[in-house]
Amino acid sequence: CFIHFVNDVAGNETPGAEELWYMGLVSRTWFCLMMCVMSGVMTLITYYYGATRLEHAYNFNKDRQQDKSSWKCQPNKELSDNLYNEQKRWGLNNAFLAGFAGMGLFMIHLNHPFLKVYYDVSTRGWLHFWFDFVLVYFWVDIWAYTAHRFLHMKWIYKYIHKWHHRYKSPTAFSAFAMNPIEFITFQTGGILCCCCFSIHIMAFFGVVVYIAYHGQVDHSGIDFEGEMPWTPSVAFHDNHHEFFHLNYGQNLILWDWLFGTLRTKKRSYGEDIFEGEQDRKSIKIESR
Repeated sequence: CFIHFVNDVAGNETPGAEELWYMGLVSRTWFCLMMCVMSGVMTLITYYYGATRLEHAYNFNKDRQQDKSSWKCQPNKELSDNLYNEQKRWGLNNAFLAGFAGMGLFMIHLNHPFLKVYYDVSTRGWLHFWFDFVLVYFWVDIWAYTAHRFLHMKWIYKYIHKWHHRYKSPTAFSAFAMNPIEFITFQTGGILCCCCFSIHIMAFFGVVVYIAYHGQVDHSGIDFEGEMPWTPSVAFHDNHHEFFHLNYGQNLILWDWLFGTLRTKKRSYGEDIFEGEQDRKSIKIESR
């Protein structure tokens, strides 16, 4: 129904469009705001539900608490109550922001088209439709890797990304708990993809939903293997929170492998040991 609605509003295959009462709604400010709020609330509720399920299944499970070493990536570390509640608030705030802003941009697009999204599979064919999933997935991941690595540069790290790294033993609520500037930077990648390429709206939506889900699992601190054969384990990103300037990838290890940022025993790591300073030999020389 939603796709038919969007098709009608966008002017695609709309015989008798003048008879469709909802055609004029997207130009009404009250309707756009209502859609934005609804989207924000739904995103917040979904985020809360997903994180809460993981938390109650492990972190708040009395039986599992007796043997954390069997499932927790960092069994001897916990967030303080203040940090736990803070990451929960900011995770939910940013979840609402993502839903509100995302729908807002889409409403703007329906009134003043600027995205290259399409809605009917027959427009490009099934091959193009399935390729869209792959394109969005890789685009968002290389954007996330690049932006993430940039935010770890010595001159900018303490001003923005350090906020997120205060959650050294992350939970599912930590996924969106970050500086809003950083959160918007990551979200911009998906929007640019839709500005640069012809993408089916459901391919984009499907990948974004999966990435949000993976982000919560990835930050859960629970020693899961990757959901897909090509996705890294939770330990991969948990190591990033524990050792800081390494393992920047989100859904793939590929970029870290290509650009030499995987964790290795040949380097020393710490919050104050940035890239270019991690080689053990250079650290030994400086310490003399």
